[in-house]
Amino acid sequence: QPFRYHVSEDILTSIALHSDKTRDWRSVYHPRAECRMLSPRSVEAWSIQRLKYAGGTFDIMLRMNPVFRRGMKWRTKLHYAATFWPYLSVLWAPVLVSAPVIAFIFVVAPIAAPASDFFAHLLPALILNELALMTSAKGHSLQKGRVMALTLLPIQFRALWSVLRGRRPQFPTTPKTLGGRRIPLDRILPNVAVLGVMAGAAGVGIWSVAIGRTTHDLALVLTNLLWLGWNGWGIGQILIAALWQRHLALEGIADTSVLPAGNSSWTEKKETNDELDDRHAA
Repeated sequence: QPFRYHVSEDILTSIALHSDKTRDWRSVYHPRAECRMLSPRSVEAWSIQRLKYAGGTFDIMLRMNPVFRRGMKWRTKLHYAATFWPYLSVLWAPVLVSAPVIAFIFVVAPIAAPASDFFAHLLPALILNELALMTSAKGHSLQKGRVMALTLLPIQFRALWSVLRGRRPQFPTTPKTLGGRRIPLDRILPNVAVLGVMAGAAGVGIWSVAIGRTTHDLALVLTNLLWLGWNGWGIGQILIAALWQRHLALEGIADTSVLPAGNSSWTEKKETNDELDDRHAA
C-alpha cells in the first residue's frame, strides 16, 4: 500500500506513487474545486496547522527526500524540490530580517557599495524576478504569500529545530472553532519580540540622524527604514490577526465570512466552481 501514516501523508503518498517503476503515475493539475473544507478560524488553529505542515515537510525533506530517490523522473524531482524550497527560507530569511537592525545598532551596512551602483544592479534583477513570478502565477496575487513567508518564520524555525533534534512531527487535531476573547500570547510572542527589536533599532537610526551623528547618514537610514518597515509589516500580520480575532469575539460575530475582504489579509474570497472555470478558461 502506498499510504503511510504521517503528518504529511499526502506528499509521502505522492512520492511513493511517483517512484513506482511498474506504473507510470503522474499528477495532473485540476482547477475545479470538488469539495470544501473548513480552514483555520483562529490564530491558534492556524499556528497548529502550519506547524504540522512545516514539521511534516522538514521530516520528509531530511529523512525521505525524493530528490535523491531512485525511480523518479528528474522533472518530478524538480517539482518536489520546488515544494521544499519555500520552507528552506527559514535558513536565510532571518539574515534579511536582521540586516537593517544590525545596520542601525552596529552601523554595519548590509552591502559595501555605493547606493547608486547597488540599485543599478538590484532593480533590473527585481523587475525581471517580478515579471517571472507574475507570469507563472497566472493572475493570482503574490502579496499574501510574501507576507505569510515572513510571519511564519518563528513557526518554521520551531518545526525545523524539532525535526533536527530527532522528534517526529505530531498530528494534533486542528481546532475548528473560532478563537475567544483571549489573545493567544504563546502563539504571537516570538513575532512581538522581533517587532520590539525592530522598533528599537528604528528608534536608534532616527535618533542618530536627529542629533547629527556622522555614522548614520540619511541614505542609510531611509533605505533601512523602508526595509525594516516591510519586514515589520510581514512579521506583524499574526498580531493583527490575533487582535481582529479578539474584536470578533467581543462583537459576538461567529462567522468570519462577514468580514470585508480588505480588512484582513487572513480572509479569502470563496470562489464558486463557475468562477474558477471562467478564470481557468481566460
